[in-house]
Amino acid sequence: AAQASALRATTAKEAKARHEWAGRCQQYTGGCGWTAVWSCPGQKVGSKGAATDDGSIPFACCCLLEEWRGELLEGQAAEWRVVASVGRAAVRESASGGARVIGAKMPCDTVRAIQKDGWLELAEEPGYLQARASSGAAELERVPLFRKLQGDSCEGAGLHPVKEHSMCLEAASALGVLVSFDQSDKECRWRREDPDGESKFGDIALEPVCSDSLHGLPACTPTVTTTPYPGSRRWGSPSLFCYSVVRADGYETPLMREQMKKGVGIFACDEFAIFSQDVSFTLGMHPKRPDAPVVTHQFPAAPVGVSKDGTAGNTQLFMNVWNAVNEHGVWQYMDFIMKVDPDAVLLPDRLRSHLKPYVTWGPTYVKNCNKVPGDPNFPMMFGALEVLSHGAFETYITRQKECMSLPWKPWGEDFFLTKCLDHLGVLGVGDFNILGDNRCTGAKCGDGLMAAYHPFKDIARWYDCWGQATVAQEAKWKPVPRPTGSRDNRALAGARPQSLVVVK
Repeated sequence: AAQASALRATTAKEAKARHEWAGRCQQYTGGCGWTAVWSCPGQKVGSKGAATDDGSIPFACCCLLEEWRGELLEGQAAEWRVVASVGRAAVRESASGGARVIGAKMPCDTVRAIQKDGWLELAEEPGYLQARASSGAAELERVPLFRKLQGDSCEGAGLHPVKEHSMCLEAASALGVLVSFDQSDKECRWRREDPDGESKFGDIALEPVCSDSLHGLPACTPTVTTTPYPGSRRWGSPSLFCYSVVRADGYETPLMREQMKKGVGIFACDEFAIFSQDVSFTLGMHPKRPDAPVVTHQFPAAPVGVSKDGTAGNTQLFMNVWNAVNEHGVWQYMDFIMKVDPDAVLLPDRLRSHLKPYVTWGPTYVKNCNKVPGDPNFPMMFGALEVLSHGAFETYITRQKECMSLPWKPWGEDFFLTKCLDHLGVLGVGDFNILGDNRCTGAKCGDGLMAAYHPFKDIARWYDCWGQATVAQEAKWKPVPRPTGSRDNRALAGARPQSLVVVK
């Protein structure tokens, strides 16, 4: 108790030193972290001490992990858990609500972080989490710390006795000890060997298990979600949010399930979601998180006719989809938002290379097909891969009503979205090396160039194309230099944004 009391008085400077040395001590001792009580009181952290026989541990930085799970000192990391009801918790580049989002933590994820004025600085990776939302609701809750005592009471040590069975089991796991929980007095005790047999239990003594919290955290069940990797997953740059629309029956659902099992296609994007109009259903278990089922998001149905080009007249249907994507909310954190057809073979890493030059271009979308050069309707954005920047999707969501004056009812959704974004002044970038589509100029899966190939409705053919694409050598490409002058100046001058062509 005296040692723990002394450690509570550790200055922020000393705590920082522990933070810097903890990784090294973890390596040497296999169990010492910066939230454990260290066995070098009175010494400078990291000072030289007795080495082991082989001289491999030159520092006296061992800790007494069996005494404490953690000692919450100023400037030290503690464990925090994302509240299940809040959905994702955004990881930001700095401690500011306006800072760039660089990743996300999923419901029930546990992180190690240092609390600083309402923000949590992640201890094991770059980034910051907001402890409470702007509404005041908790987004993260601190995991209780536990301590086992010997010959003392929890109250005497200024702590709370553990009086919940589930919390007792959590303490046992955290402290690495065997415990007993007395149902009569609701007390959690750890089992200490007592060689002298002075205890009434013979060679076993039962000692108090204490916590700095009155109650343990409630059981946490991850929210069923169609988002990808939890925990330490960090987004690429630029970050990609990919979504698909599927029907419950037909070829699309089994095709998507096979992609999900291997974590390819849209399931290799930074974030993903699946939408279905028929019914919300479970696609399967997430390949990177076996405890999280992937469930589709249902959106309002709409009749589908035949467009003027003989394709599906599905504009109203996709208006409903885009509104559902907006309500889903993840797009707000992402650099690019893209709809990918289930039968399109997508290579997210290659897609990221195509899109990186456009991150700073403002609201932008990609015209991916120029099937009929000189035709007033080309180039346009073919629906197998619809790529919109964050600003482009935001522009559509906030101003979509302005497109209702267009004669959209006989159009297909991709033709409508092209015309709508042009109508709203969004910059259309022509990249004809981003999508190989047999409905445009052909899909050559082994060309090493395209970021997506379409259509491959059969599972075997889809994977055959994916195999050719992943082994093909990447071709070099570069974008045409950005025109002189800012896009905003051109818009203010009344000039229509012209399509820019990315060439091989």
